[in-house]
Amino acid sequence: MNGNVKVGSAAARSGEWAQHFSNASCIKSGIVCSQLPYLSHDNFEVLWLFYRPNNMPREVTYLLVGAVYHPLKANSSNLTDYLITTCSHPNAGILLLGDFNQLPESRLKSYPLQQVVITTTRGKSILDKIFTSVSTWYQTPITLPAVTRSDHATIQFQPVEDPPCPTKSVKVTYRRLNSYNRRAFLFNHLRNWSHLY
Repeated sequence: MNGNVKVGSAAARSGEWAQHFSNASCIKSGIVCSQLPYLSHDNFEVLWLFYRPNNMPREVTYLLVGAVYHPLKANSSNLTDYLITTCSHPNAGILLLGDFNQLPESRLKSYPLQQVVITTTRGKSILDKIFTSVSTWYQTPITLPAVTRSDHATIQFQPVEDPPCPTKSVKVTYRRLNSYNRRAFLFNHLRNWSHLY
């Protein structure tokens, strides 16, 4: 993977900002990300982005980024169900980031995603979080001052220079080659099986 995605031009759901803070993702200029409006749901404030460079490893062929805003009084269980269902894409590297407020982490961590923000982002609390399935591809998040008049810190999540490729064990089944097995193979190999097709 080329190390260019810096999570942290802005995009807003439906192209408009809510009266209060909605959500945004800052992407390094020159990086082509596509917004995925078909993954959006009217009951949740989540902006979905798709990123697929040319040189992704086979095990993780693209990144699915969800910028999340979870209001204080919103239903946590419904949002967690929605996030887990939406993130169930084969071969996707997952990045869920944003203001999660008091959303319980246990189900997202058991998905399994890792929460990587370890410094406070508002007062003495960690409200702004990053859950990811590709934490080894990124450096430890950096906490920066708030943008404009926000009372939340900004989190910068930068890729490592040379991300590790996931190791995948391959199970190999083999049959011992002795004279009996060799004769059985040759007998079946030389036989005309076309009448069975």
